[in-house]
Amino acid sequence: MAQSVTLQLPEVIYERVRRAAEATKRPVEEVLVKTIEAMMPPTVDDLPLSYREEFLSMESLSDYELLKVAESIMPPTQQRRYSFLLRKNQKGTLTEKEREQLAQLGAEARKLTLRKSHAYAILKWRGHRIPTLVELRTQQ
Repeated sequence: MAQSVTLQLPEVIYERVRRAAEATKRPVEEVLVKTIEAMMPPTVDDLPLSYREEFLSMESLSDYELLKVAESIMPPTQQRRYSFLLRKNQKGTLTEKEREQLAQLGAEARKLTLRKSHAYAILKWRGHRIPTLVELRTQQ
């Protein structure tokens, strides 16, 4: 259910919003709502239930702890095994046990990626600068 809110916007901000609305052929209200949504902390509502508690708890981590999560990587031995299994899968030569291991490592990799992106989203919401993809690649 939508709620009505009355705001007093400085003229300069209103003009920016009005121009954005005009340029995108959208109502001013929609531009404001989208802008507010973009500035809100990340939500865990779309995550599987099994992840929600862990991801909600990340909001109470310090910036330093969040940065450690954001910079975390899959252990090199797991990375190598995952890459090996992916190559075997492309060739169609996986055993059933390897297929299970590939699924498990894939799930771990996806969760790690979600954790990292959630940590970066919280850091950004807290006002920190987020590194570009180029900067992230040079850190590795």
